[in-house]
Amino acid sequence: MAAAKALRAAEKQKICRRVVTILRKRYPGAVPGNQRPVVETLLHAVCLENTSLENAEAALQALLERFHDLNEIRVSSISELETALRTLSDPEWRALRIRSVLGHIFELHYRFEFESILRKTLDAATKQLKLIPNLSPFVTAYTLQSAFGAHVVPVDDLMRDAVVWLGIASPGVSASDAGDALKPGLRKSDAPQFCFLLRQLAVDSELRPAIARACKNASEEDFDPATAHMRLTELFASPKKLASPKKRTARTGGSRTSRTSKPAARKTAKTAKAPARKKATKKAAKKTTLKKRGRATKKKATSRSRPKSRS
Repeated sequence: MAAAKALRAAEKQKICRRVVTILRKRYPGAVPGNQRPVVETLLHAVCLENTSLENAEAALQALLERFHDLNEIRVSSISELETALRTLSDPEWRALRIRSVLGHIFELHYRFEFESILRKTLDAATKQLKLIPNLSPFVTAYTLQSAFGAHVVPVDDLMRDAVVWLGIASPGVSASDAGDALKPGLRKSDAPQFCFLLRQLAVDSELRPAIARACKNASEEDFDPATAHMRLTELFASPKKLASPKKRTARTGGSRTSRTSKPAARKTAKTAKAPARKKATKKAAKKTTLKKRGRATKKKATSRSRPKSRS
């Protein structure tokens, strides 16, 4: 199978369909619809990045209940917002982004209304969202998909690792590039479900450590996309087993032999043979010396036993 960079759109579609079939068995349930206005969709996306849907919704609800309204959130300090988001990772960054979203929209319209973006073209809406300070590519893409209905694939860092492990994106790519790599393999109507299932795989506490270990220092050839569905099935069956590529397992499995183990073994064998060779050489040299001495003694004895010639 071709590497991630060389995959054709038809190949990616086939891989994604197989992956979805397997993921739906482990993560049943429908994709939740988005009934939030654009402003709250942005805030929800900030909370959702690199965490589960349940954690994000709980954190957003806690934030809205802790403060009187969105304007109070806008004028609150980062530390105050951070306290409300303490159940999530990087609460300080999330607090900064939430204030940036509310501050930018309020300065534009003097109210927290952003539905006008839905009447713009996709390019114009994307440009306007990118004007919001401190906004991550994931938040932008999620808002475009959920509120705007655009054919984009929002991928955060945890989801990116899952995409790399599946072999659809190359190791070392950014989260937004991983989303771009996925896009040709998904129809517009299928993208929300795939993202919903991919997130559950990425944040699954039982599987996430194995995926993270496998992606660490991975190379382009480590994850064959053609076997993604089979590796996924094996991962579900044995989640505690390191879900690393077969090539890497062969190098490090069992006794954890490194790449330098074979040369080292040869060197050890060579070193072990050296004394034997040295001993054999010494023995042969001693034998040769004895032979020479024997010949010399024989020659001397022969010359003594010969009679002297008469003159």
